[in-house]
Amino acid sequence: MKYDLRNASFLILVKYDSLERVRNLNIVLNFLIKHFDAAILMLEIGKTRHFEQQINLYKDTIKYEFIEDGSDFFHRTKYLNVLIKKSRTDVVAITDADTICHPANIRRAYQFVLDGVAVSLPYSGLFLDVPESLIPNFLHSPKQFPAPGSCNVLYEDGTGGLVFFDKKSIAEAGYYNEYFKSWGHEDRELLHRMAMLDFQKKVVSGHMYHLHHPRYQDSHPVKNPYFNDNCKEYDKVKGMDLEELKNYIADFEWI
Repeated sequence: MKYDLRNASFLILVKYDSLERVRNLNIVLNFLIKHFDAAILMLEIGKTRHFEQQINLYKDTIKYEFIEDGSDFFHRTKYLNVLIKKSRTDVVAITDADTICHPANIRRAYQFVLDGVAVSLPYSGLFLDVPESLIPNFLHSPKQFPAPGSCNVLYEDGTGGLVFFDKKSIAEAGYYNEYFKSWGHEDRELLHRMAMLDFQKKVVSGHMYHLHHPRYQDSHPVKNPYFNDNCKEYDKVKGMDLEELKNYIADFEWI
């Protein structure tokens, strides 16, 4: 079954760091195209292009752009904001290149935003890491998706992976906080900020699948030299009252 999500854009940001990244992206793109009628915008960041095969395979379906960036870290928040601003739909879905959720849950989360909610998650926090041997299951029907008990629990309070936003609302909230570098707490901080600003959030009961891959600097709390600074930024924002937060957002250079 293919769901109508024509007022949504799946926004996918990628940077090559392993062959597993390429495999996972291919599975995620296959999943999205098979199950949804929606725009897909993909932005690759890096010194050179690494996802040519995926682009050629899906060139009639996805809109792709490459930005050369030789930085020693993946400025995820900066480039997610670029994608959000490039989108032409009222709803945007920040979609990691290695996460999959049940299609019906994704459809429900999209509908929540159409109905007036500012942010919606197609799962209720349980984030499951899928073993290598089970990843090919996602090329088939959702009935063949792995049972939760066959996966490892990454988080029980996940806030990322695939998140729907009303585009106007995320803009009013200041977009992603670009003071966060590489990986760590950027999704959680944004949802906290939106809650402080009284934007409504809804979640769909269920779980999120994460397709396993090696963790290097841009996805590991110990290997990422910016992780401690990200923690400090998150704690700083959490310590603000509403007026302080509004003043802080007003000074964001990227809005």
